[in-house]
Amino acid sequence: MKKQIVKKYSDSMEAMFFFPRRKEVAMQILSVLKNSLRSKNMKEVVCLEIGTSAGTIANVLSEHFKKIVGIDVDTKAAIYWKKQKKKNIEFKLMDAMNLTFKDKTFDVVITNQDYEFIFDEQKLMDEIYRVLKPGGICFFGARNKLAIMEGQYNIPFLAWLPKNLAKKYIEATGRKKYILAKYMTMWELQSICKKFIIKDYTIKILQNPEKFNYNKIKKYKPIINLFPSSILSFFKFLVPNFIWVLQKPRG
Repeated sequence: MKKQIVKKYSDSMEAMFFFPRRKEVAMQILSVLKNSLRSKNMKEVVCLEIGTSAGTIANVLSEHFKKIVGIDVDTKAAIYWKKQKKKNIEFKLMDAMNLTFKDKTFDVVITNQDYEFIFDEQKLMDEIYRVLKPGGICFFGARNKLAIMEGQYNIPFLAWLPKNLAKKYIEATGRKKYILAKYMTMWELQSICKKFIIKDYTIKILQNPEKFNYNKIKKYKPIINLFPSSILSFFKFLVPNFIWVLQKPRG
């Protein structure tokens, strides 16, 4: 399934402008980053958010970071950037595979559910690695190809199908506008992130959703906690989303 740069993602995914949900996602990202950056003063952090869309997440995080730069190729979403008045936020139309920033610019990079719409996933991760400072981290939220429910449209087994069948499946649900994503398995994602030290937060979040503001998972906690960590880790390759913190080695 070949991918193209998605310049009008919001045309088919208007949920990107559902700001309460975007703010909830921002708090989830912030909770994970705070947990990972415990020894660092958050007000010294310079952050890059890839796929910023309307900039809601950047707005929330700007209250905690020294500076945040949001980039996207979605020209429709960029309309919202002009309303931004905060001095420590900067938005740019930019391709994530060809970042114009200098090497070792950022303390933190955020890429949440972006890789599946990027033409070259490895190029994306190489660019993130390049612009991170040594010891810097990337919040990496990634949907899973093997998840039963596809994350974009909540259609079962959609990600398992070849492109032509996937299109027909989506159209059969009545959707006229849609964008096909190309998902990767846990092992494929580990491969494109091999330059980084991978700190997997997936099981931690499943077991402690309230700690990381994953409110939708709370109702499943009694069931999840019936299983020991070893069992959850064994079947981790089937979870809908992976949440990793990727650290660029210091050496």
